[in-house]
Amino acid sequence: EENFMRPFIAGCSQAPSPQDSNFVVAEGNDVEVKRSELNTTVEQFLKSQGASREIYEKDPRSQQRLSELEGLAAQQLVLEKLVLAKAAKSLNLSEEDIETETDARLASYKEMAPSEEIFQEQLTRTGLTEEAFRADVRNQVIIAQALEKLVPAPPTPDQATVEGFYKANES
Repeated sequence: EENFMRPFIAGCSQAPSPQDSNFVVAEGNDVEVKRSELNTTVEQFLKSQGASREIYEKDPRSQQRLSELEGLAAQQLVLEKLVLAKAAKSLNLSEEDIETETDARLASYKEMAPSEEIFQEQLTRTGLTEEAFRADVRNQVIIAQALEKLVPAPPTPDQATVEGFYKANES
């Protein structure tokens, strides 16, 4: 029996470890969240709270909280990806426009820092890689472009409307 199974086992690739950065922790509707994305989100949250994963991993009660945090973060990431994908697809957002605007915003953010070194230090302090920061900026661009298409700009009031408003609201 063992000899019969050996060729099949040898030919199978080993299942990835749940801790592997490419391990898919959540998926559905053409969206997947990898362990690396989840870890980054959790690390950013913990860092913003002045905590670290190591602190949570030492205490069994804290490990449960960390597990709950990972579950919530996975749900958030899936929802975010679903919304962004649906917005880009259903509103026919141009991939080229998204990338151009993302590049422009990144350049603007980098120009705000006194130097490239300080920009990188700021990213490190917030627990972000430049790649993760770019992904966040790209998501912001998609949301902004979707809102531009979904929410029309309010009409500019004419002079008579402005004067009427001020007269009606004088104290």
